[in-house]
Amino acid sequence: MWHTNCGDRTLEGTEARLFAETLWDFAQELELDEGDYDVGLNVFDRLTYGQKVSLLSIIGDGLLKLDVPMRKLTAVVEAAIAAVFDHLNIVVIIEIDEPEIKSNWRKMILAARREVGAEELPKENCEDVQEWLIEIEELSDLILWDADYEDEDIYIDKPPEEAQALKDFMCMRDDYFLEVPEDLKPKQIKAKLSELKKLCQSICEKSEGI
Repeated sequence: MWHTNCGDRTLEGTEARLFAETLWDFAQELELDEGDYDVGLNVFDRLTYGQKVSLLSIIGDGLLKLDVPMRKLTAVVEAAIAAVFDHLNIVVIIEIDEPEIKSNWRKMILAARREVGAEELPKENCEDVQEWLIEIEELSDLILWDADYEDEDIYIDKPPEEAQALKDFMCMRDDYFLEVPEDLKPKQIKAKLSELKKLCQSICEKSEGI
């Protein structure tokens, strides 16, 4: 269960499948590069490989499992979700630029968007990258409230009183930027990736045919 922009919920149907597919593909890319694969999101990219895997496990459980307690939202966990969607941006661009690499990211995006009621959508073979980035942003907005996770420097550079006043105005918890994710050791990383793979595969199998 997750506190999303559309209420407290767990992802279902084609939305869940797209997120699970993207999450696991992202985890595999990180594994290949031992965490050095960057998506252009500093809050996430600067973390260690162990911290990144820890966060992917947290958001996978929270967004894809029904029996997981609600977790407080902090900069690093929201940045991890944003990183998954940034990875989706990347793989869609690759799908368009390198059609010889068979994939169905655009098809899954359309299915997820239709499921939430979207009507004016691009064709599956559309090669306009901006069109797809807009559709992906629409999907990420169903989960993420905003992009506060990118604004850490704004608060750090201000005097404490001004920073606190801004947090109060933005309805932001005092500890939003303070969480340090667990830095998993190699054996822990292997175990978390195995658990994540099983979770993502189970979601994709459940959603087949939807």
